[in-house]
Amino acid sequence: MKNVYNVFKRNVLRIFLELIILFFFVSCALFEEDVSPSSDDVESTINTFCSANVKDFGAVGDGQTDDTKAFKNALNSIGFGGQVCVPSGTYLISSTLSLKSNTTLSGEGFSSLIKRTRETSIFVSDSVSNVIVENLAIDFNGLEIPENANRLFANAIAFREHSKNITIRNINIFDSQSNDVCCVHAILVRQCENVWIENNLIEGGSRIKAGGIGNKLIIKNNIVTDAYDNGITIADEGTGDHIITRNYIIENNIIERAKGASIYLGDDGKDKGDPNAIKLRNPHDVKQQNLTIFR
Repeated sequence: MKNVYNVFKRNVLRIFLELIILFFFVSCALFEEDVSPSSDDVESTINTFCSANVKDFGAVGDGQTDDTKAFKNALNSIGFGGQVCVPSGTYLISSTLSLKSNTTLSGEGFSSLIKRTRETSIFVSDSVSNVIVENLAIDFNGLEIPENANRLFANAIAFREHSKNITIRNINIFDSQSNDVCCVHAILVRQCENVWIENNLIEGGSRIKAGGIGNKLIIKNNIVTDAYDNGITIADEGTGDHIITRNYIIENNIIERAKGASIYLGDDGKDKGDPNAIKLRNPHDVKQQNLTIFR
């Protein structure tokens, strides 16, 4: 009787161990199948960070359709702020767009391309705060300037009139083709406070210009090539209340083949000079280091 009991106990133990091993292999198989999320899961995850996606407002991004209205509707939809997402694609813009306070406009890198189709600025915002523009490419589309045209000014990204807490990063701006008639600022910040401009690539004619920054301007890790005028200009503002640009850092920038000064600091002069020179005219509280300049 004792032997029968022992045999029964061994059989039960063996079956129990076999069930444990079977459960282990089934669990591993299920884990391997589910370890990679589906494209729907990825899209859902991305969308959870977006208050508005321009494609949900009708943007096509095919490089043929005018997506201006879709961008305006997406930017206007977020009320008191949020993130507006620009998926990969080529979006045609035919008129100037404005950003609200507390807005982040974010693409998926240089594959999110905004291309202008008329002689106009693209993003111009006044009296806003807490705004980030990041991870985009902007094609200024080097449009031909009509003969006998008056002097034109256009901006890829501009913040003005006492805007504050502004970040512009990871933007590629190209094909502006500035000349004696058309002056293009890739990035313009005027009469603002607490501005970060970093990790941007600016090619083919345009420049970075900052004027009348009341407090804290950081320009770092940017590349500016073939600027028609100065590569980077930091100027005091002489219009209206005279605002002196103070407390700024220019660090780790690369300037290639600027036709004016590589970096121009001082009042809003128009002097042209040696591209390899850094002009200093009454600078205030400036830190400059690790600049690379190419002829």
